[in-house]
Amino acid sequence: MAFNTVRNMFAGLWVVILYLTVSGMVDLLIAHDFWKHEGLNLNQIVKWAPIVTVMMIVIFAIWQFRVRRKARLGLEQNKVGDTETARATVARMSELMKVSNLQRDPDLSVTKIAKALGISPREVSQSVNLETGQNVSAYINNYRIKDVCKLLTETDSTITEVLYQAGFNTKSNFNREFKRVMGTNPSVWRKTNRNPTRVEGT
Repeated sequence: MAFNTVRNMFAGLWVVILYLTVSGMVDLLIAHDFWKHEGLNLNQIVKWAPIVTVMMIVIFAIWQFRVRRKARLGLEQNKVGDTETARATVARMSELMKVSNLQRDPDLSVTKIAKALGISPREVSQSVNLETGQNVSAYINNYRIKDVCKLLTETDSTITEVLYQAGFNTKSNFNREFKRVMGTNPSVWRKTNRNPTRVEGT
């Protein structure tokens, strides 16, 4: 937004400069006419000066339109390219989580993910944000919560045991993230989704 405002200001400034330049040229022509021809061509100069000024401003406006259109198309192409790259990167991350269970590493970081993918940490963060609208931490925790739900329904492990198995470091962070993803706390969720043939763990 700020960039567009500055650009519009410069465009307006160039129009003023163009107008002043043409006006200066007209003054020079008038002075030259008085010097060489005693003002015989004054009427013609005055007649054509506004027309030439308008034509130059129109040409400048067309040029500005083409420059902005080209810049806008370039930004749109870059955005499409960034979106495709982000989608591919997140797909690779998803595959990595499914195959290697990387999310279960309690010390997992953006740097570790980037190293596993062979890209920069910045690219990992930008790709996740662009594709999912989340930060990397929330993205990883989504997979951890998925693991937690599986363990809560298929094992007799306690919730505390499960949260550490899934890669969480603290119970407070786990409870907060579980609530964010599932909309309830793990105990309530387990009671609702627990296989009734199993003995419930706490």
